[in-house]
Amino acid sequence: MSSIFVAAVKYGYIPSNPARNADLPPEGIKEEQELPTGDQLSLLINRLEEPIATATWLIAVTSIRPEEIAFKWKDLNAEKRELKIVCAVNQGELHTPKYHRMNRPIRLTEADVERLLTLKERVNGQEEDRMFPNRIKNGSIMKSGPIWHETLLARRIQPVARELGLPHITWRLLRHWGATQMVEANTPIKAVQQRLGHSRPNTVLIYYARVLDKSADSAASLVHESERIPSVRAHMEEHLVSVSSQR
Repeated sequence: MSSIFVAAVKYGYIPSNPARNADLPPEGIKEEQELPTGDQLSLLINRLEEPIATATWLIAVTSIRPEEIAFKWKDLNAEKRELKIVCAVNQGELHTPKYHRMNRPIRLTEADVERLLTLKERVNGQEEDRMFPNRIKNGSIMKSGPIWHETLLARRIQPVARELGLPHITWRLLRHWGATQMVEANTPIKAVQQRLGHSRPNTVLIYYARVLDKSADSAASLVHESERIPSVRAHMEEHLVSVSSQR
């Protein structure tokens, strides 16, 4: 909304931005959804059928938006280990990606490339074919288009996750999982931002990255390891000795 007012001021529709000094209402209490572990994701992906398994895996390891899986095989550059995001899809309709850069490159590992090439060989994929296709009815003709991520989750992925006793899986959680792994591994925030497709790096830290148990334990123990601050136990022992001496 604020950006709309900024544009209105720029083009002379209003004299000033009324949203600039507005106080936002307090946010409601939200329960943070549980992130799946790497083992849980592996269990889920191994149980899913192809190409759904690879689509789910790709979103988790690259942290792309689900609508950005409208790839053609020609978007994969195996030599450079890059996958270019050229377009996005919502309910079968292609459009430009949300990110301000077209053809955003996503760097892959050799193992990532090998998995995609294995799928390509398995389905006999051609360069102009969709990597994750869906049959779409166009009038009386069934036409091949990119997969519909909107229905894929509820119909094919979440039922398998429930069957396996896993946490509730959403596309957003998969992106959060990937972002958290990168931040925990001290990946430069600019690289994380580019991979997720955000225009500002602080968006990653505010909305996406979670604190994993290992880092939480590190933060908790760091203070107690400092010589400047005695541990609670040492403080209590000192207090009890003092009380005993006064009796």
